Amino acid sequence: MTHSKPLILSSWFKRFSSTSPGIHQPRQASPSVVRGHRNVITIDGTHRRQRRATTTNIAKMTTSQASAAPWRKDFKAHVESMAMPTFVLATTDISQQYPRARTCVYRGLWGSLPPNERNPAPRNPGMFESDMPVFTTDARMEKARELCPPPHGQFDSKGGIPGTGGGGFVEAVYWVQEHGTQWRVRGEAYLLGPDIDDSDSDRSREVRDILRTRMRRRDAPPLHWSADDEKGREWSFSREVTAHFGNLSPAMRGSFRQPPPGKPLDQSPPPEDGHLGLGKKVEDLEDAVARSNFRVVVIVPAEVDRTDLSDPEHPRRWLYTHQAGGSDAWDVVEVWP
Repeated sequence: MTHSKPLILSSWFKRFSSTSPGIHQPRQASPSVVRGHRNVITIDGTHRRQRRATTTNIAKMTTSQASAAPWRKDFKAHVESMAMPTFVLATTDISQQYPRARTCVYRGLWGSLPPNERNPAPRNPGMFESDMPVFTTDARMEKARELCPPPHGQFDSKGGIPGTGGGGFVEAVYWVQEHGTQWRVRGEAYLLGPDIDDSDSDRSREVRDILRTRMRRRDAPPLHWSADDEKGREWSFSREVTAHFGNLSPAMRGSFRQPPPGKPLDQSPPPEDGHLGLGKKVEDLEDAVARSNFRVVVIVPAEVDRTDLSDPEHPRRWLYTHQAGGSDAWDVVEVWP
């Protein structure tokens, strides 16, 4: 009689080992070994062909610190060229360990919200940029809970995440038909709530610190955020969250006043309840009900997997792995597609 082995659904999560709360290190990607010529990706994203001195070699490079990720320029251009910039977000159900996936909308890179003349929210000074993709969600949705694994998965009476939190592992998959390229962004995701700038919240302070290590000043040379930086203190996390709320249409803002997503209809509030309902439009950027449910989610990439299928006769693939230690350094390896 044989016994089946236990089901393991989160194999790539084994690439990460915890070093401190909320921060994980990715396993270094294995370099590709090929023969003949090799294609080397350079710092500026261009490629050149080079004959190998031996029959095998490693196509690998490391970017410098305090600079944009080597994949950022192409990723941003590709996703922004999409008619509708959607992606598939994969998470893991914490209680049952089942994989979960759903389509989300890309909302730019953290710190550099795209201009929108219809956005009535006050904006931060344009002094920071990052390599961290952003989307928005409702704190009462299943994915919000899946982004907050123990010990940070504490839920309020509505079944949602009460404030800022997260740190759950995710993979975001973007298929850019316009460029024949698939992007897979793996890392940790953090939810930013109304308390993100709360100085008395240890969790909010931890999330701010994590994001700051991956934010760069746009000055020359680029610098990281510093607690001693007077100009940096002009930039507010809560203002950025409000700007993302303002960037949504009034109808989309109103969706955060709807009854809890996924709840049976017979458990929903009666129609006369003025707080929740379908089809409401929200003009007030500080609407208490909507803002209590609204969350900005920031993905902190640990590994980016790029597969270029634009040339069927010469498909290519690269793995970009972020170096631990709070720097902007990335290892880049070309692998077999």
